[in-house]
Amino acid sequence: MTGVGAAPTILVIEDGAEYCDAFRRLAGGRARIVRAGSARAARAIFAGETVAGVFVDVVFDRALPEDLSGDLASLTSRCGGDAERAAKSRVEDQGFFILEDLKELLAGSVPVMLGYDFTHEPERLEELRGTFPRLIGAPDPPTASKLLHALLAEVG
Repeated sequence: MTGVGAAPTILVIEDGAEYCDAFRRLAGGRARIVRAGSARAARAIFAGETVAGVFVDVVFDRALPEDLSGDLASLTSRCGGDAERAAKSRVEDQGFFILEDLKELLAGSVPVMLGYDFTHEPERLEELRGTFPRLIGAPDPPTASKLLHALLAEVG
């Protein structure tokens, strides 16, 4: 749990550690950065502490298949039975599947930044905000400092 006056906890969900490492360097004492490599690991963090904001990477090309969110069978069906295309889609859009998997934890008052540029898809961002009202897209260009600054601005 974060104590009174303590730096807010920012949860970074990614399959590597690049964002987490960069955010730690850039945050100084303004935030405590913790990492989860999957939706399952993120649930464990939410169960043990107060999370003030979340950053979700989109592509999880280094994750083990068993750590990925999203039902592969149903996705394969949606891809016309093409299992290879479904598996690729699950990896390349993993951040969206994680949002869905953690919907009950992220749909409230927690600011969530998805590492996705919605510049050319503003209607997609607005549609997602119907479920995740504090969802923000990645700034363009998505440098680590801009990502962290935008998320900290939402955390307050």
